[in-house]
Amino acid sequence: MGLFSFFLQGFFPPACRSCGCLVLREDVFCDACFATIKPVVTVMFALSQKRMVTVYAAGAYEGPLRCLVLQKLKGDILASKQLGTCMIALLPLQSISCDLIIPIPLHWTRYARRGYNQTWYSAKTIAPVMKAPVISLLRRTKKTLYQSTLSKSDRQKNLEGAFVLVPKYRHLAEHYLAGKHIVLVDDLYTTGATVKAAAQVLACYNPASITVVVACRAI
Repeated sequence: MGLFSFFLQGFFPPACRSCGCLVLREDVFCDACFATIKPVVTVMFALSQKRMVTVYAAGAYEGPLRCLVLQKLKGDILASKQLGTCMIALLPLQSISCDLIIPIPLHWTRYARRGYNQTWYSAKTIAPVMKAPVISLLRRTKKTLYQSTLSKSDRQKNLEGAFVLVPKYRHLAEHYLAGKHIVLVDDLYTTGATVKAAAQVLACYNPASITVVVACRAI
């Protein structure tokens, strides 16, 4: 630990992101709060008749993980990195085939208001474990309504045409995607409308597989 970090930790000792009690510097939650994270089963959805997408979630969208996800509304970049740390601790990331990690993007207006994309930081955190690069290959072109405000039937319509490839990568799409194992990263999975809309764009370039990794899944 550097001298600055040593003094910083003295003034601001690391605390559990759920209950606030003191923890070791590398821990996100205390043992008691970590034990309350509710595991969820891996699910799949059909992108087409021939392609299935597997969704891995670190836990249920409640308790400590929900607290951490909501920190994005306060501009808490550390919380986004810590969501990645939770994914590492709770998911079999090393067993997931992965050539490229793509974070789900924000629309530029939300990015400007928030100042960062929380899923990019989570993706960068898990990248060394998955041994794959992170590239923001997708752009969100449609300022969609917040998914949480919509009914299940309206969420997919809300995201139709919302994602495209970033222009500078379009001529290299085959190089990045064809025959590759792609991992999409997001913080929260509810109905799956967001990741499905993003995956449909990527599927046009014939990747070997598309897998979704998220911090939380609503159950």
